[in-house]
Amino acid sequence: MPFARTHTFPLIALFVLTLLVVAPLIAFPFYAGEEYQGINIAHFGNDEHFYLSRAKEALEGHSLGQPFLAEGKEQLDASQNNTEQIMLSPLYAAGLGSRIDPVMLYNILNFIGVFFILVLAYVFLYLLSGDILIAVTGAVFAVGGYMLIENGTILYSLISGRELVYSNFNIFGRSLYPFAGLVPFLGFLIYTYRAAESAFQRISRATLRPYMYVLAAGALFGLQFYLYLYAWTFSLAFLGALAFSAIIFRKRNAFLVVLGVGTIGILIGAYKLFSYYILFTSSWMPQLSFFFLSIHSRSLIMSKTGVAVALLFALYFYFRRKDPSIYFIFAVILAGWIALEQQLITGITVQYAHYYWYFIVPLTILIGVYMSANLIPERLRSWRMALCALLIGVAFLNTAAGQYKSFWTTIPGKMREQQFAPIIKTLQQSPKGVVLGDPGGESYPFMVTIYTDDDAYWMPGATTSIFPMSHYKKALFTYLYLNKDSRRDPVTYLSQALASSTRTIYTNMYEEIEGYESGISPFEYREQFPHTSFNIAAVRPGFLQTIGAEYKGFARSSALVRERLVQDGVRYVLWDKRQYPEWDLSVLAPLSLIATSTDLELYLVVSSSNHSLSTK
Repeated sequence: MPFARTHTFPLIALFVLTLLVVAPLIAFPFYAGEEYQGINIAHFGNDEHFYLSRAKEALEGHSLGQPFLAEGKEQLDASQNNTEQIMLSPLYAAGLGSRIDPVMLYNILNFIGVFFILVLAYVFLYLLSGDILIAVTGAVFAVGGYMLIENGTILYSLISGRELVYSNFNIFGRSLYPFAGLVPFLGFLIYTYRAAESAFQRISRATLRPYMYVLAAGALFGLQFYLYLYAWTFSLAFLGALAFSAIIFRKRNAFLVVLGVGTIGILIGAYKLFSYYILFTSSWMPQLSFFFLSIHSRSLIMSKTGVAVALLFALYFYFRRKDPSIYFIFAVILAGWIALEQQLITGITVQYAHYYWYFIVPLTILIGVYMSANLIPERLRSWRMALCALLIGVAFLNTAAGQYKSFWTTIPGKMREQQFAPIIKTLQQSPKGVVLGDPGGESYPFMVTIYTDDDAYWMPGATTSIFPMSHYKKALFTYLYLNKDSRRDPVTYLSQALASSTRTIYTNMYEEIEGYESGISPFEYREQFPHTSFNIAAVRPGFLQTIGAEYKGFARSSALVRERLVQDGVRYVLWDKRQYPEWDLSVLAPLSLIATSTDLELYLVVSSSNHSLSTK
C-alpha cells in the first residue's frame, strides 16, 4: 500500500500511542493474577458500564427504549442513538449474540477506534499541511496531550502548582464515545475538505472524483444522525460555519459543497430527525427533561480553549492570510463557538461538555499545531522540528504517566467486580428473570445487565430512559422495606437522613421523586447536602407525609410486598452485604441461597409462579 509505505514511521507512532491508551486494560489481568475472573471493564465512572448494558441489549435483539429494566424496552430510545444496533445487529442476526462477550468486543473495537481516530486526524492535517511531521505531531498531541489542554496548560500548571500528570485516564480509552462519534466526523471533515478544494467540471469519468467526495461527506454526515447527537449537531454547526466562511473568503466552490453535503446528509438523516420530533413532542418529554437536567438558559458559555485558538487565528491571519486553507481553518474554529453558544438562539442548553471534550479540544489541538508550526518561518525550520519533537515527546510521556497513575485509582473497584463472577455464572445458567439488587450508582449493579440476560429491578441508570414513575416509587418503597432501620417508620428515617450531611441511596431516590412530582428544578438539589432551599423546605413536610401514606398501602404485609415483586418478574435477590448491611431479607422468605462470593449472596425467590417465567 503506497500510503503505508510513505507514512510508515507516523503509523508506527500512532499505533504505539494507541497501545498506551488501552494499556490499562492490557495490564489489569496481569496485575489481578489468580483473582482475575475475566471481567475487564474500562472505568470512566460507570459510563462504560452504561454503554455496555446497551450493547448487551442489542446483542439480545432488543430495542433500546429501556436497557436496564424489564419494562419499557420497546419504548422510544431517549438518546436516539442507533450505534449499538448498527454495530451489533449483524452479530445478533447471525445467531452469535448469546456467544459474544460485550466487554471483550468493546475493548477490541475501542482499540481499533482509537487507532482510526489517530490515522484520520493525521490524514486531515497532512491534507492541510502536506507535512508529515506537522501531521503526526497534531494527531499525537490531540490524543496524547489532550489532558494538558483539558486541565490547563503546562505553563499554568507550573505557575499554579497544579499537577502536571492527572489521575484521569485518557478520554479516548472510553467506549463507545468518543470513537463512534469522532471516526465518522473526521471522515466527514476530510471528504468535505477534499471536495471544497476540488475543481468541479462537467461530469465525466475523468472528473467524477470531486462529486464522489461530496457524496461521501454527505453520507457520513447523514450517518451521524443515527450515531450521536453531538456529532451530527457539531457537523451541522461546521457546515453553517463553512458556508459563512466561504462567503467571507469568496470561496464559491466551498459554498456549493456545503449545499451538496448538507442536502445529502439531511435527506439521509430525515427519518432520525422525525424520530427526534416524535420524542420531543411525546408525553414522556417532561420526565426525561427532569432526569437529563435540561437547562433553559441564554447565558453565554465561555471557553478558554476557544479564546486561545481565536487569538492564535488572529495572529495567523495577520501573517499567513494567503494560506489557501485559511477559510477552512476559520470554519473549524467558528463551529466550536456555534456549538457552544447555540442556546443564545434556542434558549436550551445541552450538555455542552460533550462538544468540548470530543470535538472542540481535539480540533483545537489539530488546528493549533498547524497554525503554530506554520507561523515559524522556513529559515527557522529546525525550530519547527524542535517544537514538533517536543510536543510529540510530551504527549507520549503524559499519556504513559497519566495512564500509569490512573491505573491504581480503579484497582479496588475492578477487583471487587471480579468477585461477581460466581454470581454471574449462576445467573447465566439459570432461568431468566428480574434481579432485585444494588440500587446504587456504582458500577456493580451493571454486572447483571452487562453479563446476563436478566434485568434489574431498579438502578439509577434507568432514569436516562423511559420508565413509569410508579415503578420508581415501588422501588423506593421496596428498598425502604428491606432496610430494617426504615421499615417501620420510613418518614422518620427519611427525615433524619435528609437532615444529616450524609447522602444515601434512599435519600437520592426520595429526592428525585420529590423533585419531579413537586415540580422543583433538579438543580436545586445539586447544592451541598442537606438541601435546604426555600422551595424544598416548603414542600418537604407534606410530601414526606404523602410518601408515608403510600408506603403504608404498599407494605401492609410482607406477603403483599413479596407478591408484588413476583408480579414484577423478580426471580432473584442479589444482596451486597458490604454495601447494604442494613438489609433484612427475612421479610421476603421463602428464599433459597443459590450462589455466594465473599460477601455477595444470590437468592432465588421461591414461588409457584417461577415456572411460568421465560427461560434462557
